[in-house]
Amino acid sequence: MCIGRAMQVVAVGEGQALCAGPCGPEPVDMRLVGDQPVGVWVYVYRQTAREVLTAAEGLRIVAALEALEVLAAGGEPPPDAFADLTDRAPELPEHLRTQTCGVPWEAVTGRWDPVAPKLKRG
Repeated sequence: MCIGRAMQVVAVGEGQALCAGPCGPEPVDMRLVGDQPVGVWVYVYRQTAREVLTAAEGLRIVAALEALEVLAAGGEPPPDAFADLTDRAPELPEHLRTQTCGVPWEAVTGRWDPVAPKLKRG
């Protein structure tokens, strides 16, 4: 499975950039989002920038992926790692809500939640 990640532009070239990521600097194709200045965060999937992010969005994605790595290794993520999911059930985008075969979305999310069992709730 491939997962996109947030990376920060550290050097620029025409149609490409060198972006800082968890494994060090990597070349990224910037043609979908246009050339961006140093310091800008971009969402990268398969070595291609797909979206320009705010710094807050970039840091939130980095933190979420780090927390998933901790969980995958059997550790405890920081208590606020999934703060956006601990107080409410995840919501499907409107265009996907009709694809639950008539089953209420709450029933679907209640069947299997890979994150909730490992989260400590207040």
